[in-house]
Amino acid sequence: MATNDIYNEICFECGEFSGEPFICNQCHQTFCSVHIEDHQEDIPEQMQTPVQNHELPNQDKNDDSYNRQLFHRIDQWEKESVDKIKVAAELARVDLRLLIEKSTNYYKESTKKVSQAIDRSQRLNTFPEVEINTWIQQLNEIQRQSQTSFYTTIKEDRLISPIYMIKVTQEPKTQTYPSEQSGKRSRNTTISNLKPAVVNDPSDRFDEVFGEANLDEKKLVVIGDSYSRSCVSGVNLYSNGKHSVEFGVEEIYTANWSCFFGIITSNERLSDNIPNMKSLHGFWSSGYHVICGERLGVTGARRWYKNHKIILTFDCDNGQFQIENKRTAWRHKFDIDPRACPFPWKFICFIKGCQLRIQN
Repeated sequence: MATNDIYNEICFECGEFSGEPFICNQCHQTFCSVHIEDHQEDIPEQMQTPVQNHELPNQDKNDDSYNRQLFHRIDQWEKESVDKIKVAAELARVDLRLLIEKSTNYYKESTKKVSQAIDRSQRLNTFPEVEINTWIQQLNEIQRQSQTSFYTTIKEDRLISPIYMIKVTQEPKTQTYPSEQSGKRSRNTTISNLKPAVVNDPSDRFDEVFGEANLDEKKLVVIGDSYSRSCVSGVNLYSNGKHSVEFGVEEIYTANWSCFFGIITSNERLSDNIPNMKSLHGFWSSGYHVICGERLGVTGARRWYKNHKIILTFDCDNGQFQIENKRTAWRHKFDIDPRACPFPWKFICFIKGCQLRIQN
């Protein structure tokens, strides 16, 4: 017991016995009257060491670059969304003006005919009672039609994909950043999805055929019957990432040949009803385009001919599909509504009187 008491009175710094020991309330060490003051002065300096050694790490260049990409993506989404709204608004204004003009001209012309008939009678100073009653009935009918036939309203166009809101989330950090990863990502609306590079997918092949078309052994070539239209779909399924498949129009066998490139959801089975399927999107060689199984636009100059290269791009992460004629630089992009055409997607072709080859 006495040994412990003597040990407790030794100064922690100099090891001498102190007549009047001082015990630090923080570290509970014993100091003499000289060294207790030095110890108290050392405490603030000791506190600086862990602070200096554990400063918040500065973000490296990869962090800064990635963050800039995120802000750029937000700016890009904002611009694209505003542009879509502006285009839709302007198209709606044009449609409204045309409807107003069409309606106004119709009633003007109808009223003008009656007015001309009345003017002729006035010049001849003849007003047969039968004709007067007819004019009155015609004017009343014009008035009734203007009030009851049609009314103009504004509705949502659900055939066009909506503008999806974005949100910022945090996910577990990996060895590499999302922009550096080569693996496929799942599609969502978080800002962490950066635009990946387009991957040319040489593994895609023609697969299922409905109709009289024939495939070669490697399923890279399809030959369409000259008298009937056939349908053929691809083997690959696309749910995420950005992929492209290139086709060549190798031969044309008949003057009334036709060819369609597009996509459908992989759940659809090929049948006679495929052209009307809601998930069908694409373009006909004759100039029509198809959205949700509905043929739109007008026929005109063909979009592709023999020896032309057609590239289909599946941008799953952004919900878009593009058709491009490599030779003419013509392209058309579709915004795909996932409710109408859910993932996974696959390519589909309608073919008559021509031969296509998938380019590897």
